Amino acid sequence: MSQPSQKPAQINAKVKSTAIKAGKYVGLKLLNYAIFLLVLAGLWWYFFGGSGGNSGGGGGGGGQGHKPRLDSEPDSTVLVVYQAVASNNAREACVSFTPEAAATFARNMGAETCDQAIQQLNTQVTNKVAYNDTSIPPKKIMTSGSKSSISSCEMNVNGGKRLGLFILQRLSDGGWIIADHESEPADCITG
Repeated sequence: MSQPSQKPAQINAKVKSTAIKAGKYVGLKLLNYAIFLLVLAGLWWYFFGGSGGNSGGGGGGGGQGHKPRLDSEPDSTVLVVYQAVASNNAREACVSFTPEAAATFARNMGAETCDQAIQQLNTQVTNKVAYNDTSIPPKKIMTSGSKSSISSCEMNVNGGKRLGLFILQRLSDGGWIIADHESEPADCITG
């Protein structure tokens, strides 16, 4: 009679060990696939937007790149630009302008494109938190019908450069977009 080369307890231990290794391998594979899908979803959201916006890109600004988030109040649109300068987010700032206004803003800031203007302005911010907290007193927003103008000289700006006069246009969907830009004296006094 032949004797088994291994005892049943040893065989059981080997099976358990192999099953544990296989389970760990499958678990790691599933984890890797989950991470890959999350990264892919994040890239999709970044380039194509969560709300069906246009594809992203580093365009010169003024509606290029991705669909702008048009705020329902003109002051919110201007504050987006200040916040984007503080965080060096040219993409967010430049879509707040029409293409023509983005080009004018860039020229007024001494840059070739809106993107470059935002990047240059960001280097001049001395206190990002204070600059991000720029505010506009409600009585300083001049609105008449579908047009509004907001002067940086009337705003509470700390930690960085005042950005000039913003002229906004209300769109048919109720959002506001910056339709023009004018320079203002740095000290808001001389002209």
